[in-house]
Amino acid sequence: MADYLIWLIFIAFVVMAFTILQLKESRYRMLKKDYQMLEATHSAMRGECERNEFNRLQLERRLVGSKRWKDQIEVIRSDLRSAKMDSHYLSAKRLEYLEEYVAACIQAGDPDLVFLGTFKPMEIYTLKEHLIRMLDEAEFEIEIISPWIKRQTWESIKVSISRFIGKGGSLRVIIRDEESDFSSRLGDDIREEVEAMGGEIILIKQLHAKLYLVDRKEAILTSANLTRGGFECNIEAGIWSNNPCLLREIGKFVDDLYMKAKV
Repeated sequence: MADYLIWLIFIAFVVMAFTILQLKESRYRMLKKDYQMLEATHSAMRGECERNEFNRLQLERRLVGSKRWKDQIEVIRSDLRSAKMDSHYLSAKRLEYLEEYVAACIQAGDPDLVFLGTFKPMEIYTLKEHLIRMLDEAEFEIEIISPWIKRQTWESIKVSISRFIGKGGSLRVIIRDEESDFSSRLGDDIREEVEAMGGEIILIKQLHAKLYLVDRKEAILTSANLTRGGFECNIEAGIWSNNPCLLREIGKFVDDLYMKAKV
């Protein structure tokens, strides 16, 4: 009987040991499978990291190259702007415009004064049409004199002005020197934006004149500020001219405004 119990105990021990070994084997297989999955994930992540590092290095190289090109473009723009604002160049260009004007008058008798307007009920927007045409054709100098400028209208001409500045053109913007105009929303503050584009912003108190000049060869004299009201909604009137005598007087007026601001 005792031997029988011993054998039962031995068999139970063997069965239990075998069961434990099976459990350990199963656990080992699961751990091995998990390890293999982790190893595959690690390998994939390492490959992704290597690709990201490669892409980062490529991007850094491109950024360095982009900055180099940007710096070279800025140098070229600066040189071009300096060349275009050289007094000899300006004198030659203005003499060329004068000769073209005289020749055109003799040949065709074209008017040197054109009435412009903004009159929404009649769908008249000749002020805006002429201004955009002038900006698109500008070669070396744009001067905007407007007490109030609204961002919506500024954005509508910004592409033309950016393209012009990119070709080395000079931009001068004269607005009214009243901080309350910005807080009361009569005009939007575009001073930093003009300077960031490479233009010059000038502030003058009591400014009420509205003038738009391009290359000192043509100008618009108008009641319209550079706002949506002035060019789309209000009833405004103005005159476009390329008359050299009139433009000389307008140019002198703008130069006097500039000198006043510098005092």
